Amino acid sequence: MIHVDWACDPMVGLDAATVLVASLRAAGLPSGLVATSIPGGLSQNLICEAARVISPAAISGPDRLLVLSGQTATDTHFASLRRLAGSGIGGCVVSGRFDIRQAEIGIRAKFGYVLGKEPEVLALLDEDETLLASSIAPVFGVDRARAPDADGRLRVLLIAPSLEAGKGNAAFQALSVSRKLQVTILTDGAGKTTLRGSGVPLPVYHYGEVPLRALVARTDVAVFCQPVARSYAMRMMLADCALSGVALLDASTGFLNRKRDPAFIPAPSDPAALAGFLVAEVRPDVGDLARISRGSALARQSQETLAALRRALGERLTGIADLSADGNATLARPRVPASHEATAPESRVVFMPTNGVGLGHAQRCALVADKLAQGPVTPAFAAFPSCMRLIKSYGFDVMPLVPKSGLHAEPFANDVVNTVRLDHLLGTAAAFVFDGGHVFTSVFRNILEWRVPSVWIRRGLWQSGQDNSVALDREKAFDRVIVPLEAFSELNEDYSHGAHIVRVGPIVQQIDLSQSERGAIRQGLAARYGRSFEHLVVTMLGGGVAADRSAQTIAVAASLARRSDALHLVVVWPTATIDPGLYSWPNTRVVRTHHASVLAAAADLYISAVGYNSFHEAMYNRIPTIFVPQMAQYMDDQRSRAAAAVERDLARLVEPQDLLTLDRTIARMLDAGEAEAMRSRLHQIDLPASGAAAAAACIADLAKLGAAVPTDEPVRRIA
Repeated sequence: MIHVDWACDPMVGLDAATVLVASLRAAGLPSGLVATSIPGGLSQNLICEAARVISPAAISGPDRLLVLSGQTATDTHFASLRRLAGSGIGGCVVSGRFDIRQAEIGIRAKFGYVLGKEPEVLALLDEDETLLASSIAPVFGVDRARAPDADGRLRVLLIAPSLEAGKGNAAFQALSVSRKLQVTILTDGAGKTTLRGSGVPLPVYHYGEVPLRALVARTDVAVFCQPVARSYAMRMMLADCALSGVALLDASTGFLNRKRDPAFIPAPSDPAALAGFLVAEVRPDVGDLARISRGSALARQSQETLAALRRALGERLTGIADLSADGNATLARPRVPASHEATAPESRVVFMPTNGVGLGHAQRCALVADKLAQGPVTPAFAAFPSCMRLIKSYGFDVMPLVPKSGLHAEPFANDVVNTVRLDHLLGTAAAFVFDGGHVFTSVFRNILEWRVPSVWIRRGLWQSGQDNSVALDREKAFDRVIVPLEAFSELNEDYSHGAHIVRVGPIVQQIDLSQSERGAIRQGLAARYGRSFEHLVVTMLGGGVAADRSAQTIAVAASLARRSDALHLVVVWPTATIDPGLYSWPNTRVVRTHHASVLAAAADLYISAVGYNSFHEAMYNRIPTIFVPQMAQYMDDQRSRAAAAVERDLARLVEPQDLLTLDRTIARMLDAGEAEAMRSRLHQIDLPASGAAAAAACIADLAKLGAAVPTDEPVRRIA
């Protein structure tokens, strides 16, 4: 195992060390960061990146220590090294820039005294002498094993284009509309803000948003619009490009990059002219340009640097045993996110639903996974604890994720842990499916890093004026976006466009109860609660995450307390928090279950929030319903969804504050025959076919795992 430490500024050194360790692993060298050297106060992106590459165990036995920027080591750092390697190490390599021979000899002596054995010294070239030089760490590249674009487009990475205010937007449009180019822009944070504000329909990344090596795997041509930045991460990315056969174009003023390395090909700096140049000049010869990059002095220097590093670390590294996260010794394997024919021999598709209100995301994923499981696919889940029991009821394995807590030191602390867990899970996945409104950093960075075929199941109907620009910006990481449609056409809106958008019918659990099954459920409830009833009313207004619905639930309980012919079930998920007062109402019973759909299907009246799952289960299972919308700022437009059903006389809508209206509506539905008349109308309407099988087929096709089940038969899970 190679443990990487740094002697320079803690933040600068950590930034370089995380890039270096990831490349060492990709080159087949088991390595990790020295955890005790990681400073506090990190950004979410940097700490998530570091968490993935921390050494799983302390230095011991044959392990090696690699110290970056050794020329800046202080007495304080030497003291920490003495404690770090107190039990002995197999060897040490110190990299750094030494202006004179005496400086190198001095550093060698100091490290030898502290560690008890003389280190190998890897001298780095001066910054002005070669493009690959750095004063922090050795720069080398790794072949990122790019697969060609499925649509035959030329994938272009445009790096640091000029973004002068009011200029260039029309030119970027020329790049975005070309059917022969797939252009991605890499710029700084201010540049990304400028481009997003201008409406340019191109994916834009800022430098710290994603590991730059992940972009190399999605690139055929890299266009440098400015001189190559001096940052270590950018130099490593450039070396990756050369080793991976990415064509290097120089669009800087005066072609400064080409003057430093002939691997660069001159290119126009104006985006409009660049579009034509890429299509006419570069695309036909991209294979020859790839060979030029691989055979360049840049690529040779990169290979020589890696070879020198291997020699310094010692040839015996080939047999070093790695330590897994549980501390067990295993044969070290390179974690190379290359083609999935190499890294994912299993037919496992990983689903990750977010918590959501009412766990609708988990229910939707389980329905799709159930269809996939009927084909040559093994679904598995990464889910929060509140979802796990539901998912396990379908028979799927679940890896627990860590939910957010007010006890965490940082608001994103749980996502750091989840980054590591997903990192281990996605390395052997054939595909990854995310269902939720906000794409977490753990999700975003891992699917880009592993290049796993990825799908976002994204339901729509956002509230008018709701700002979802951040969520939509992360759509660029996904290969497909599956949009489950609403039951009624006026509710469907397009929030993004492109061939990657796949629309399917509503994904809904359909409970097709016969009269005898419905009667058996009602008889079972009568026996369980020791009382007969004529009317079964089920209330499910949500778990209180978006808004407290205790007042509405108690109002229903009070309304039904006056009726001797009714049984009222308040149905909640097993993890929900319940107002203790509900247990005192005479005709009301609280039921904690994952099988709410079955109880609702057996009811005479359903009182429900208007989330995607609740609404469609009411429509597809033909349940007379009173909808009480939840309208938190971050939720979908539940009021519009309910209104669409009310306009067709298929439901009733009561606003949350209208408690007296709720009481009168319940009475009319049960006593005036409105519920049964509504049930009759519900049986007469035509609804779109369920989309679970279509979604499963899309996922299986993307993962190249064969066809899914071709029909959408009702899923019957009565328990």
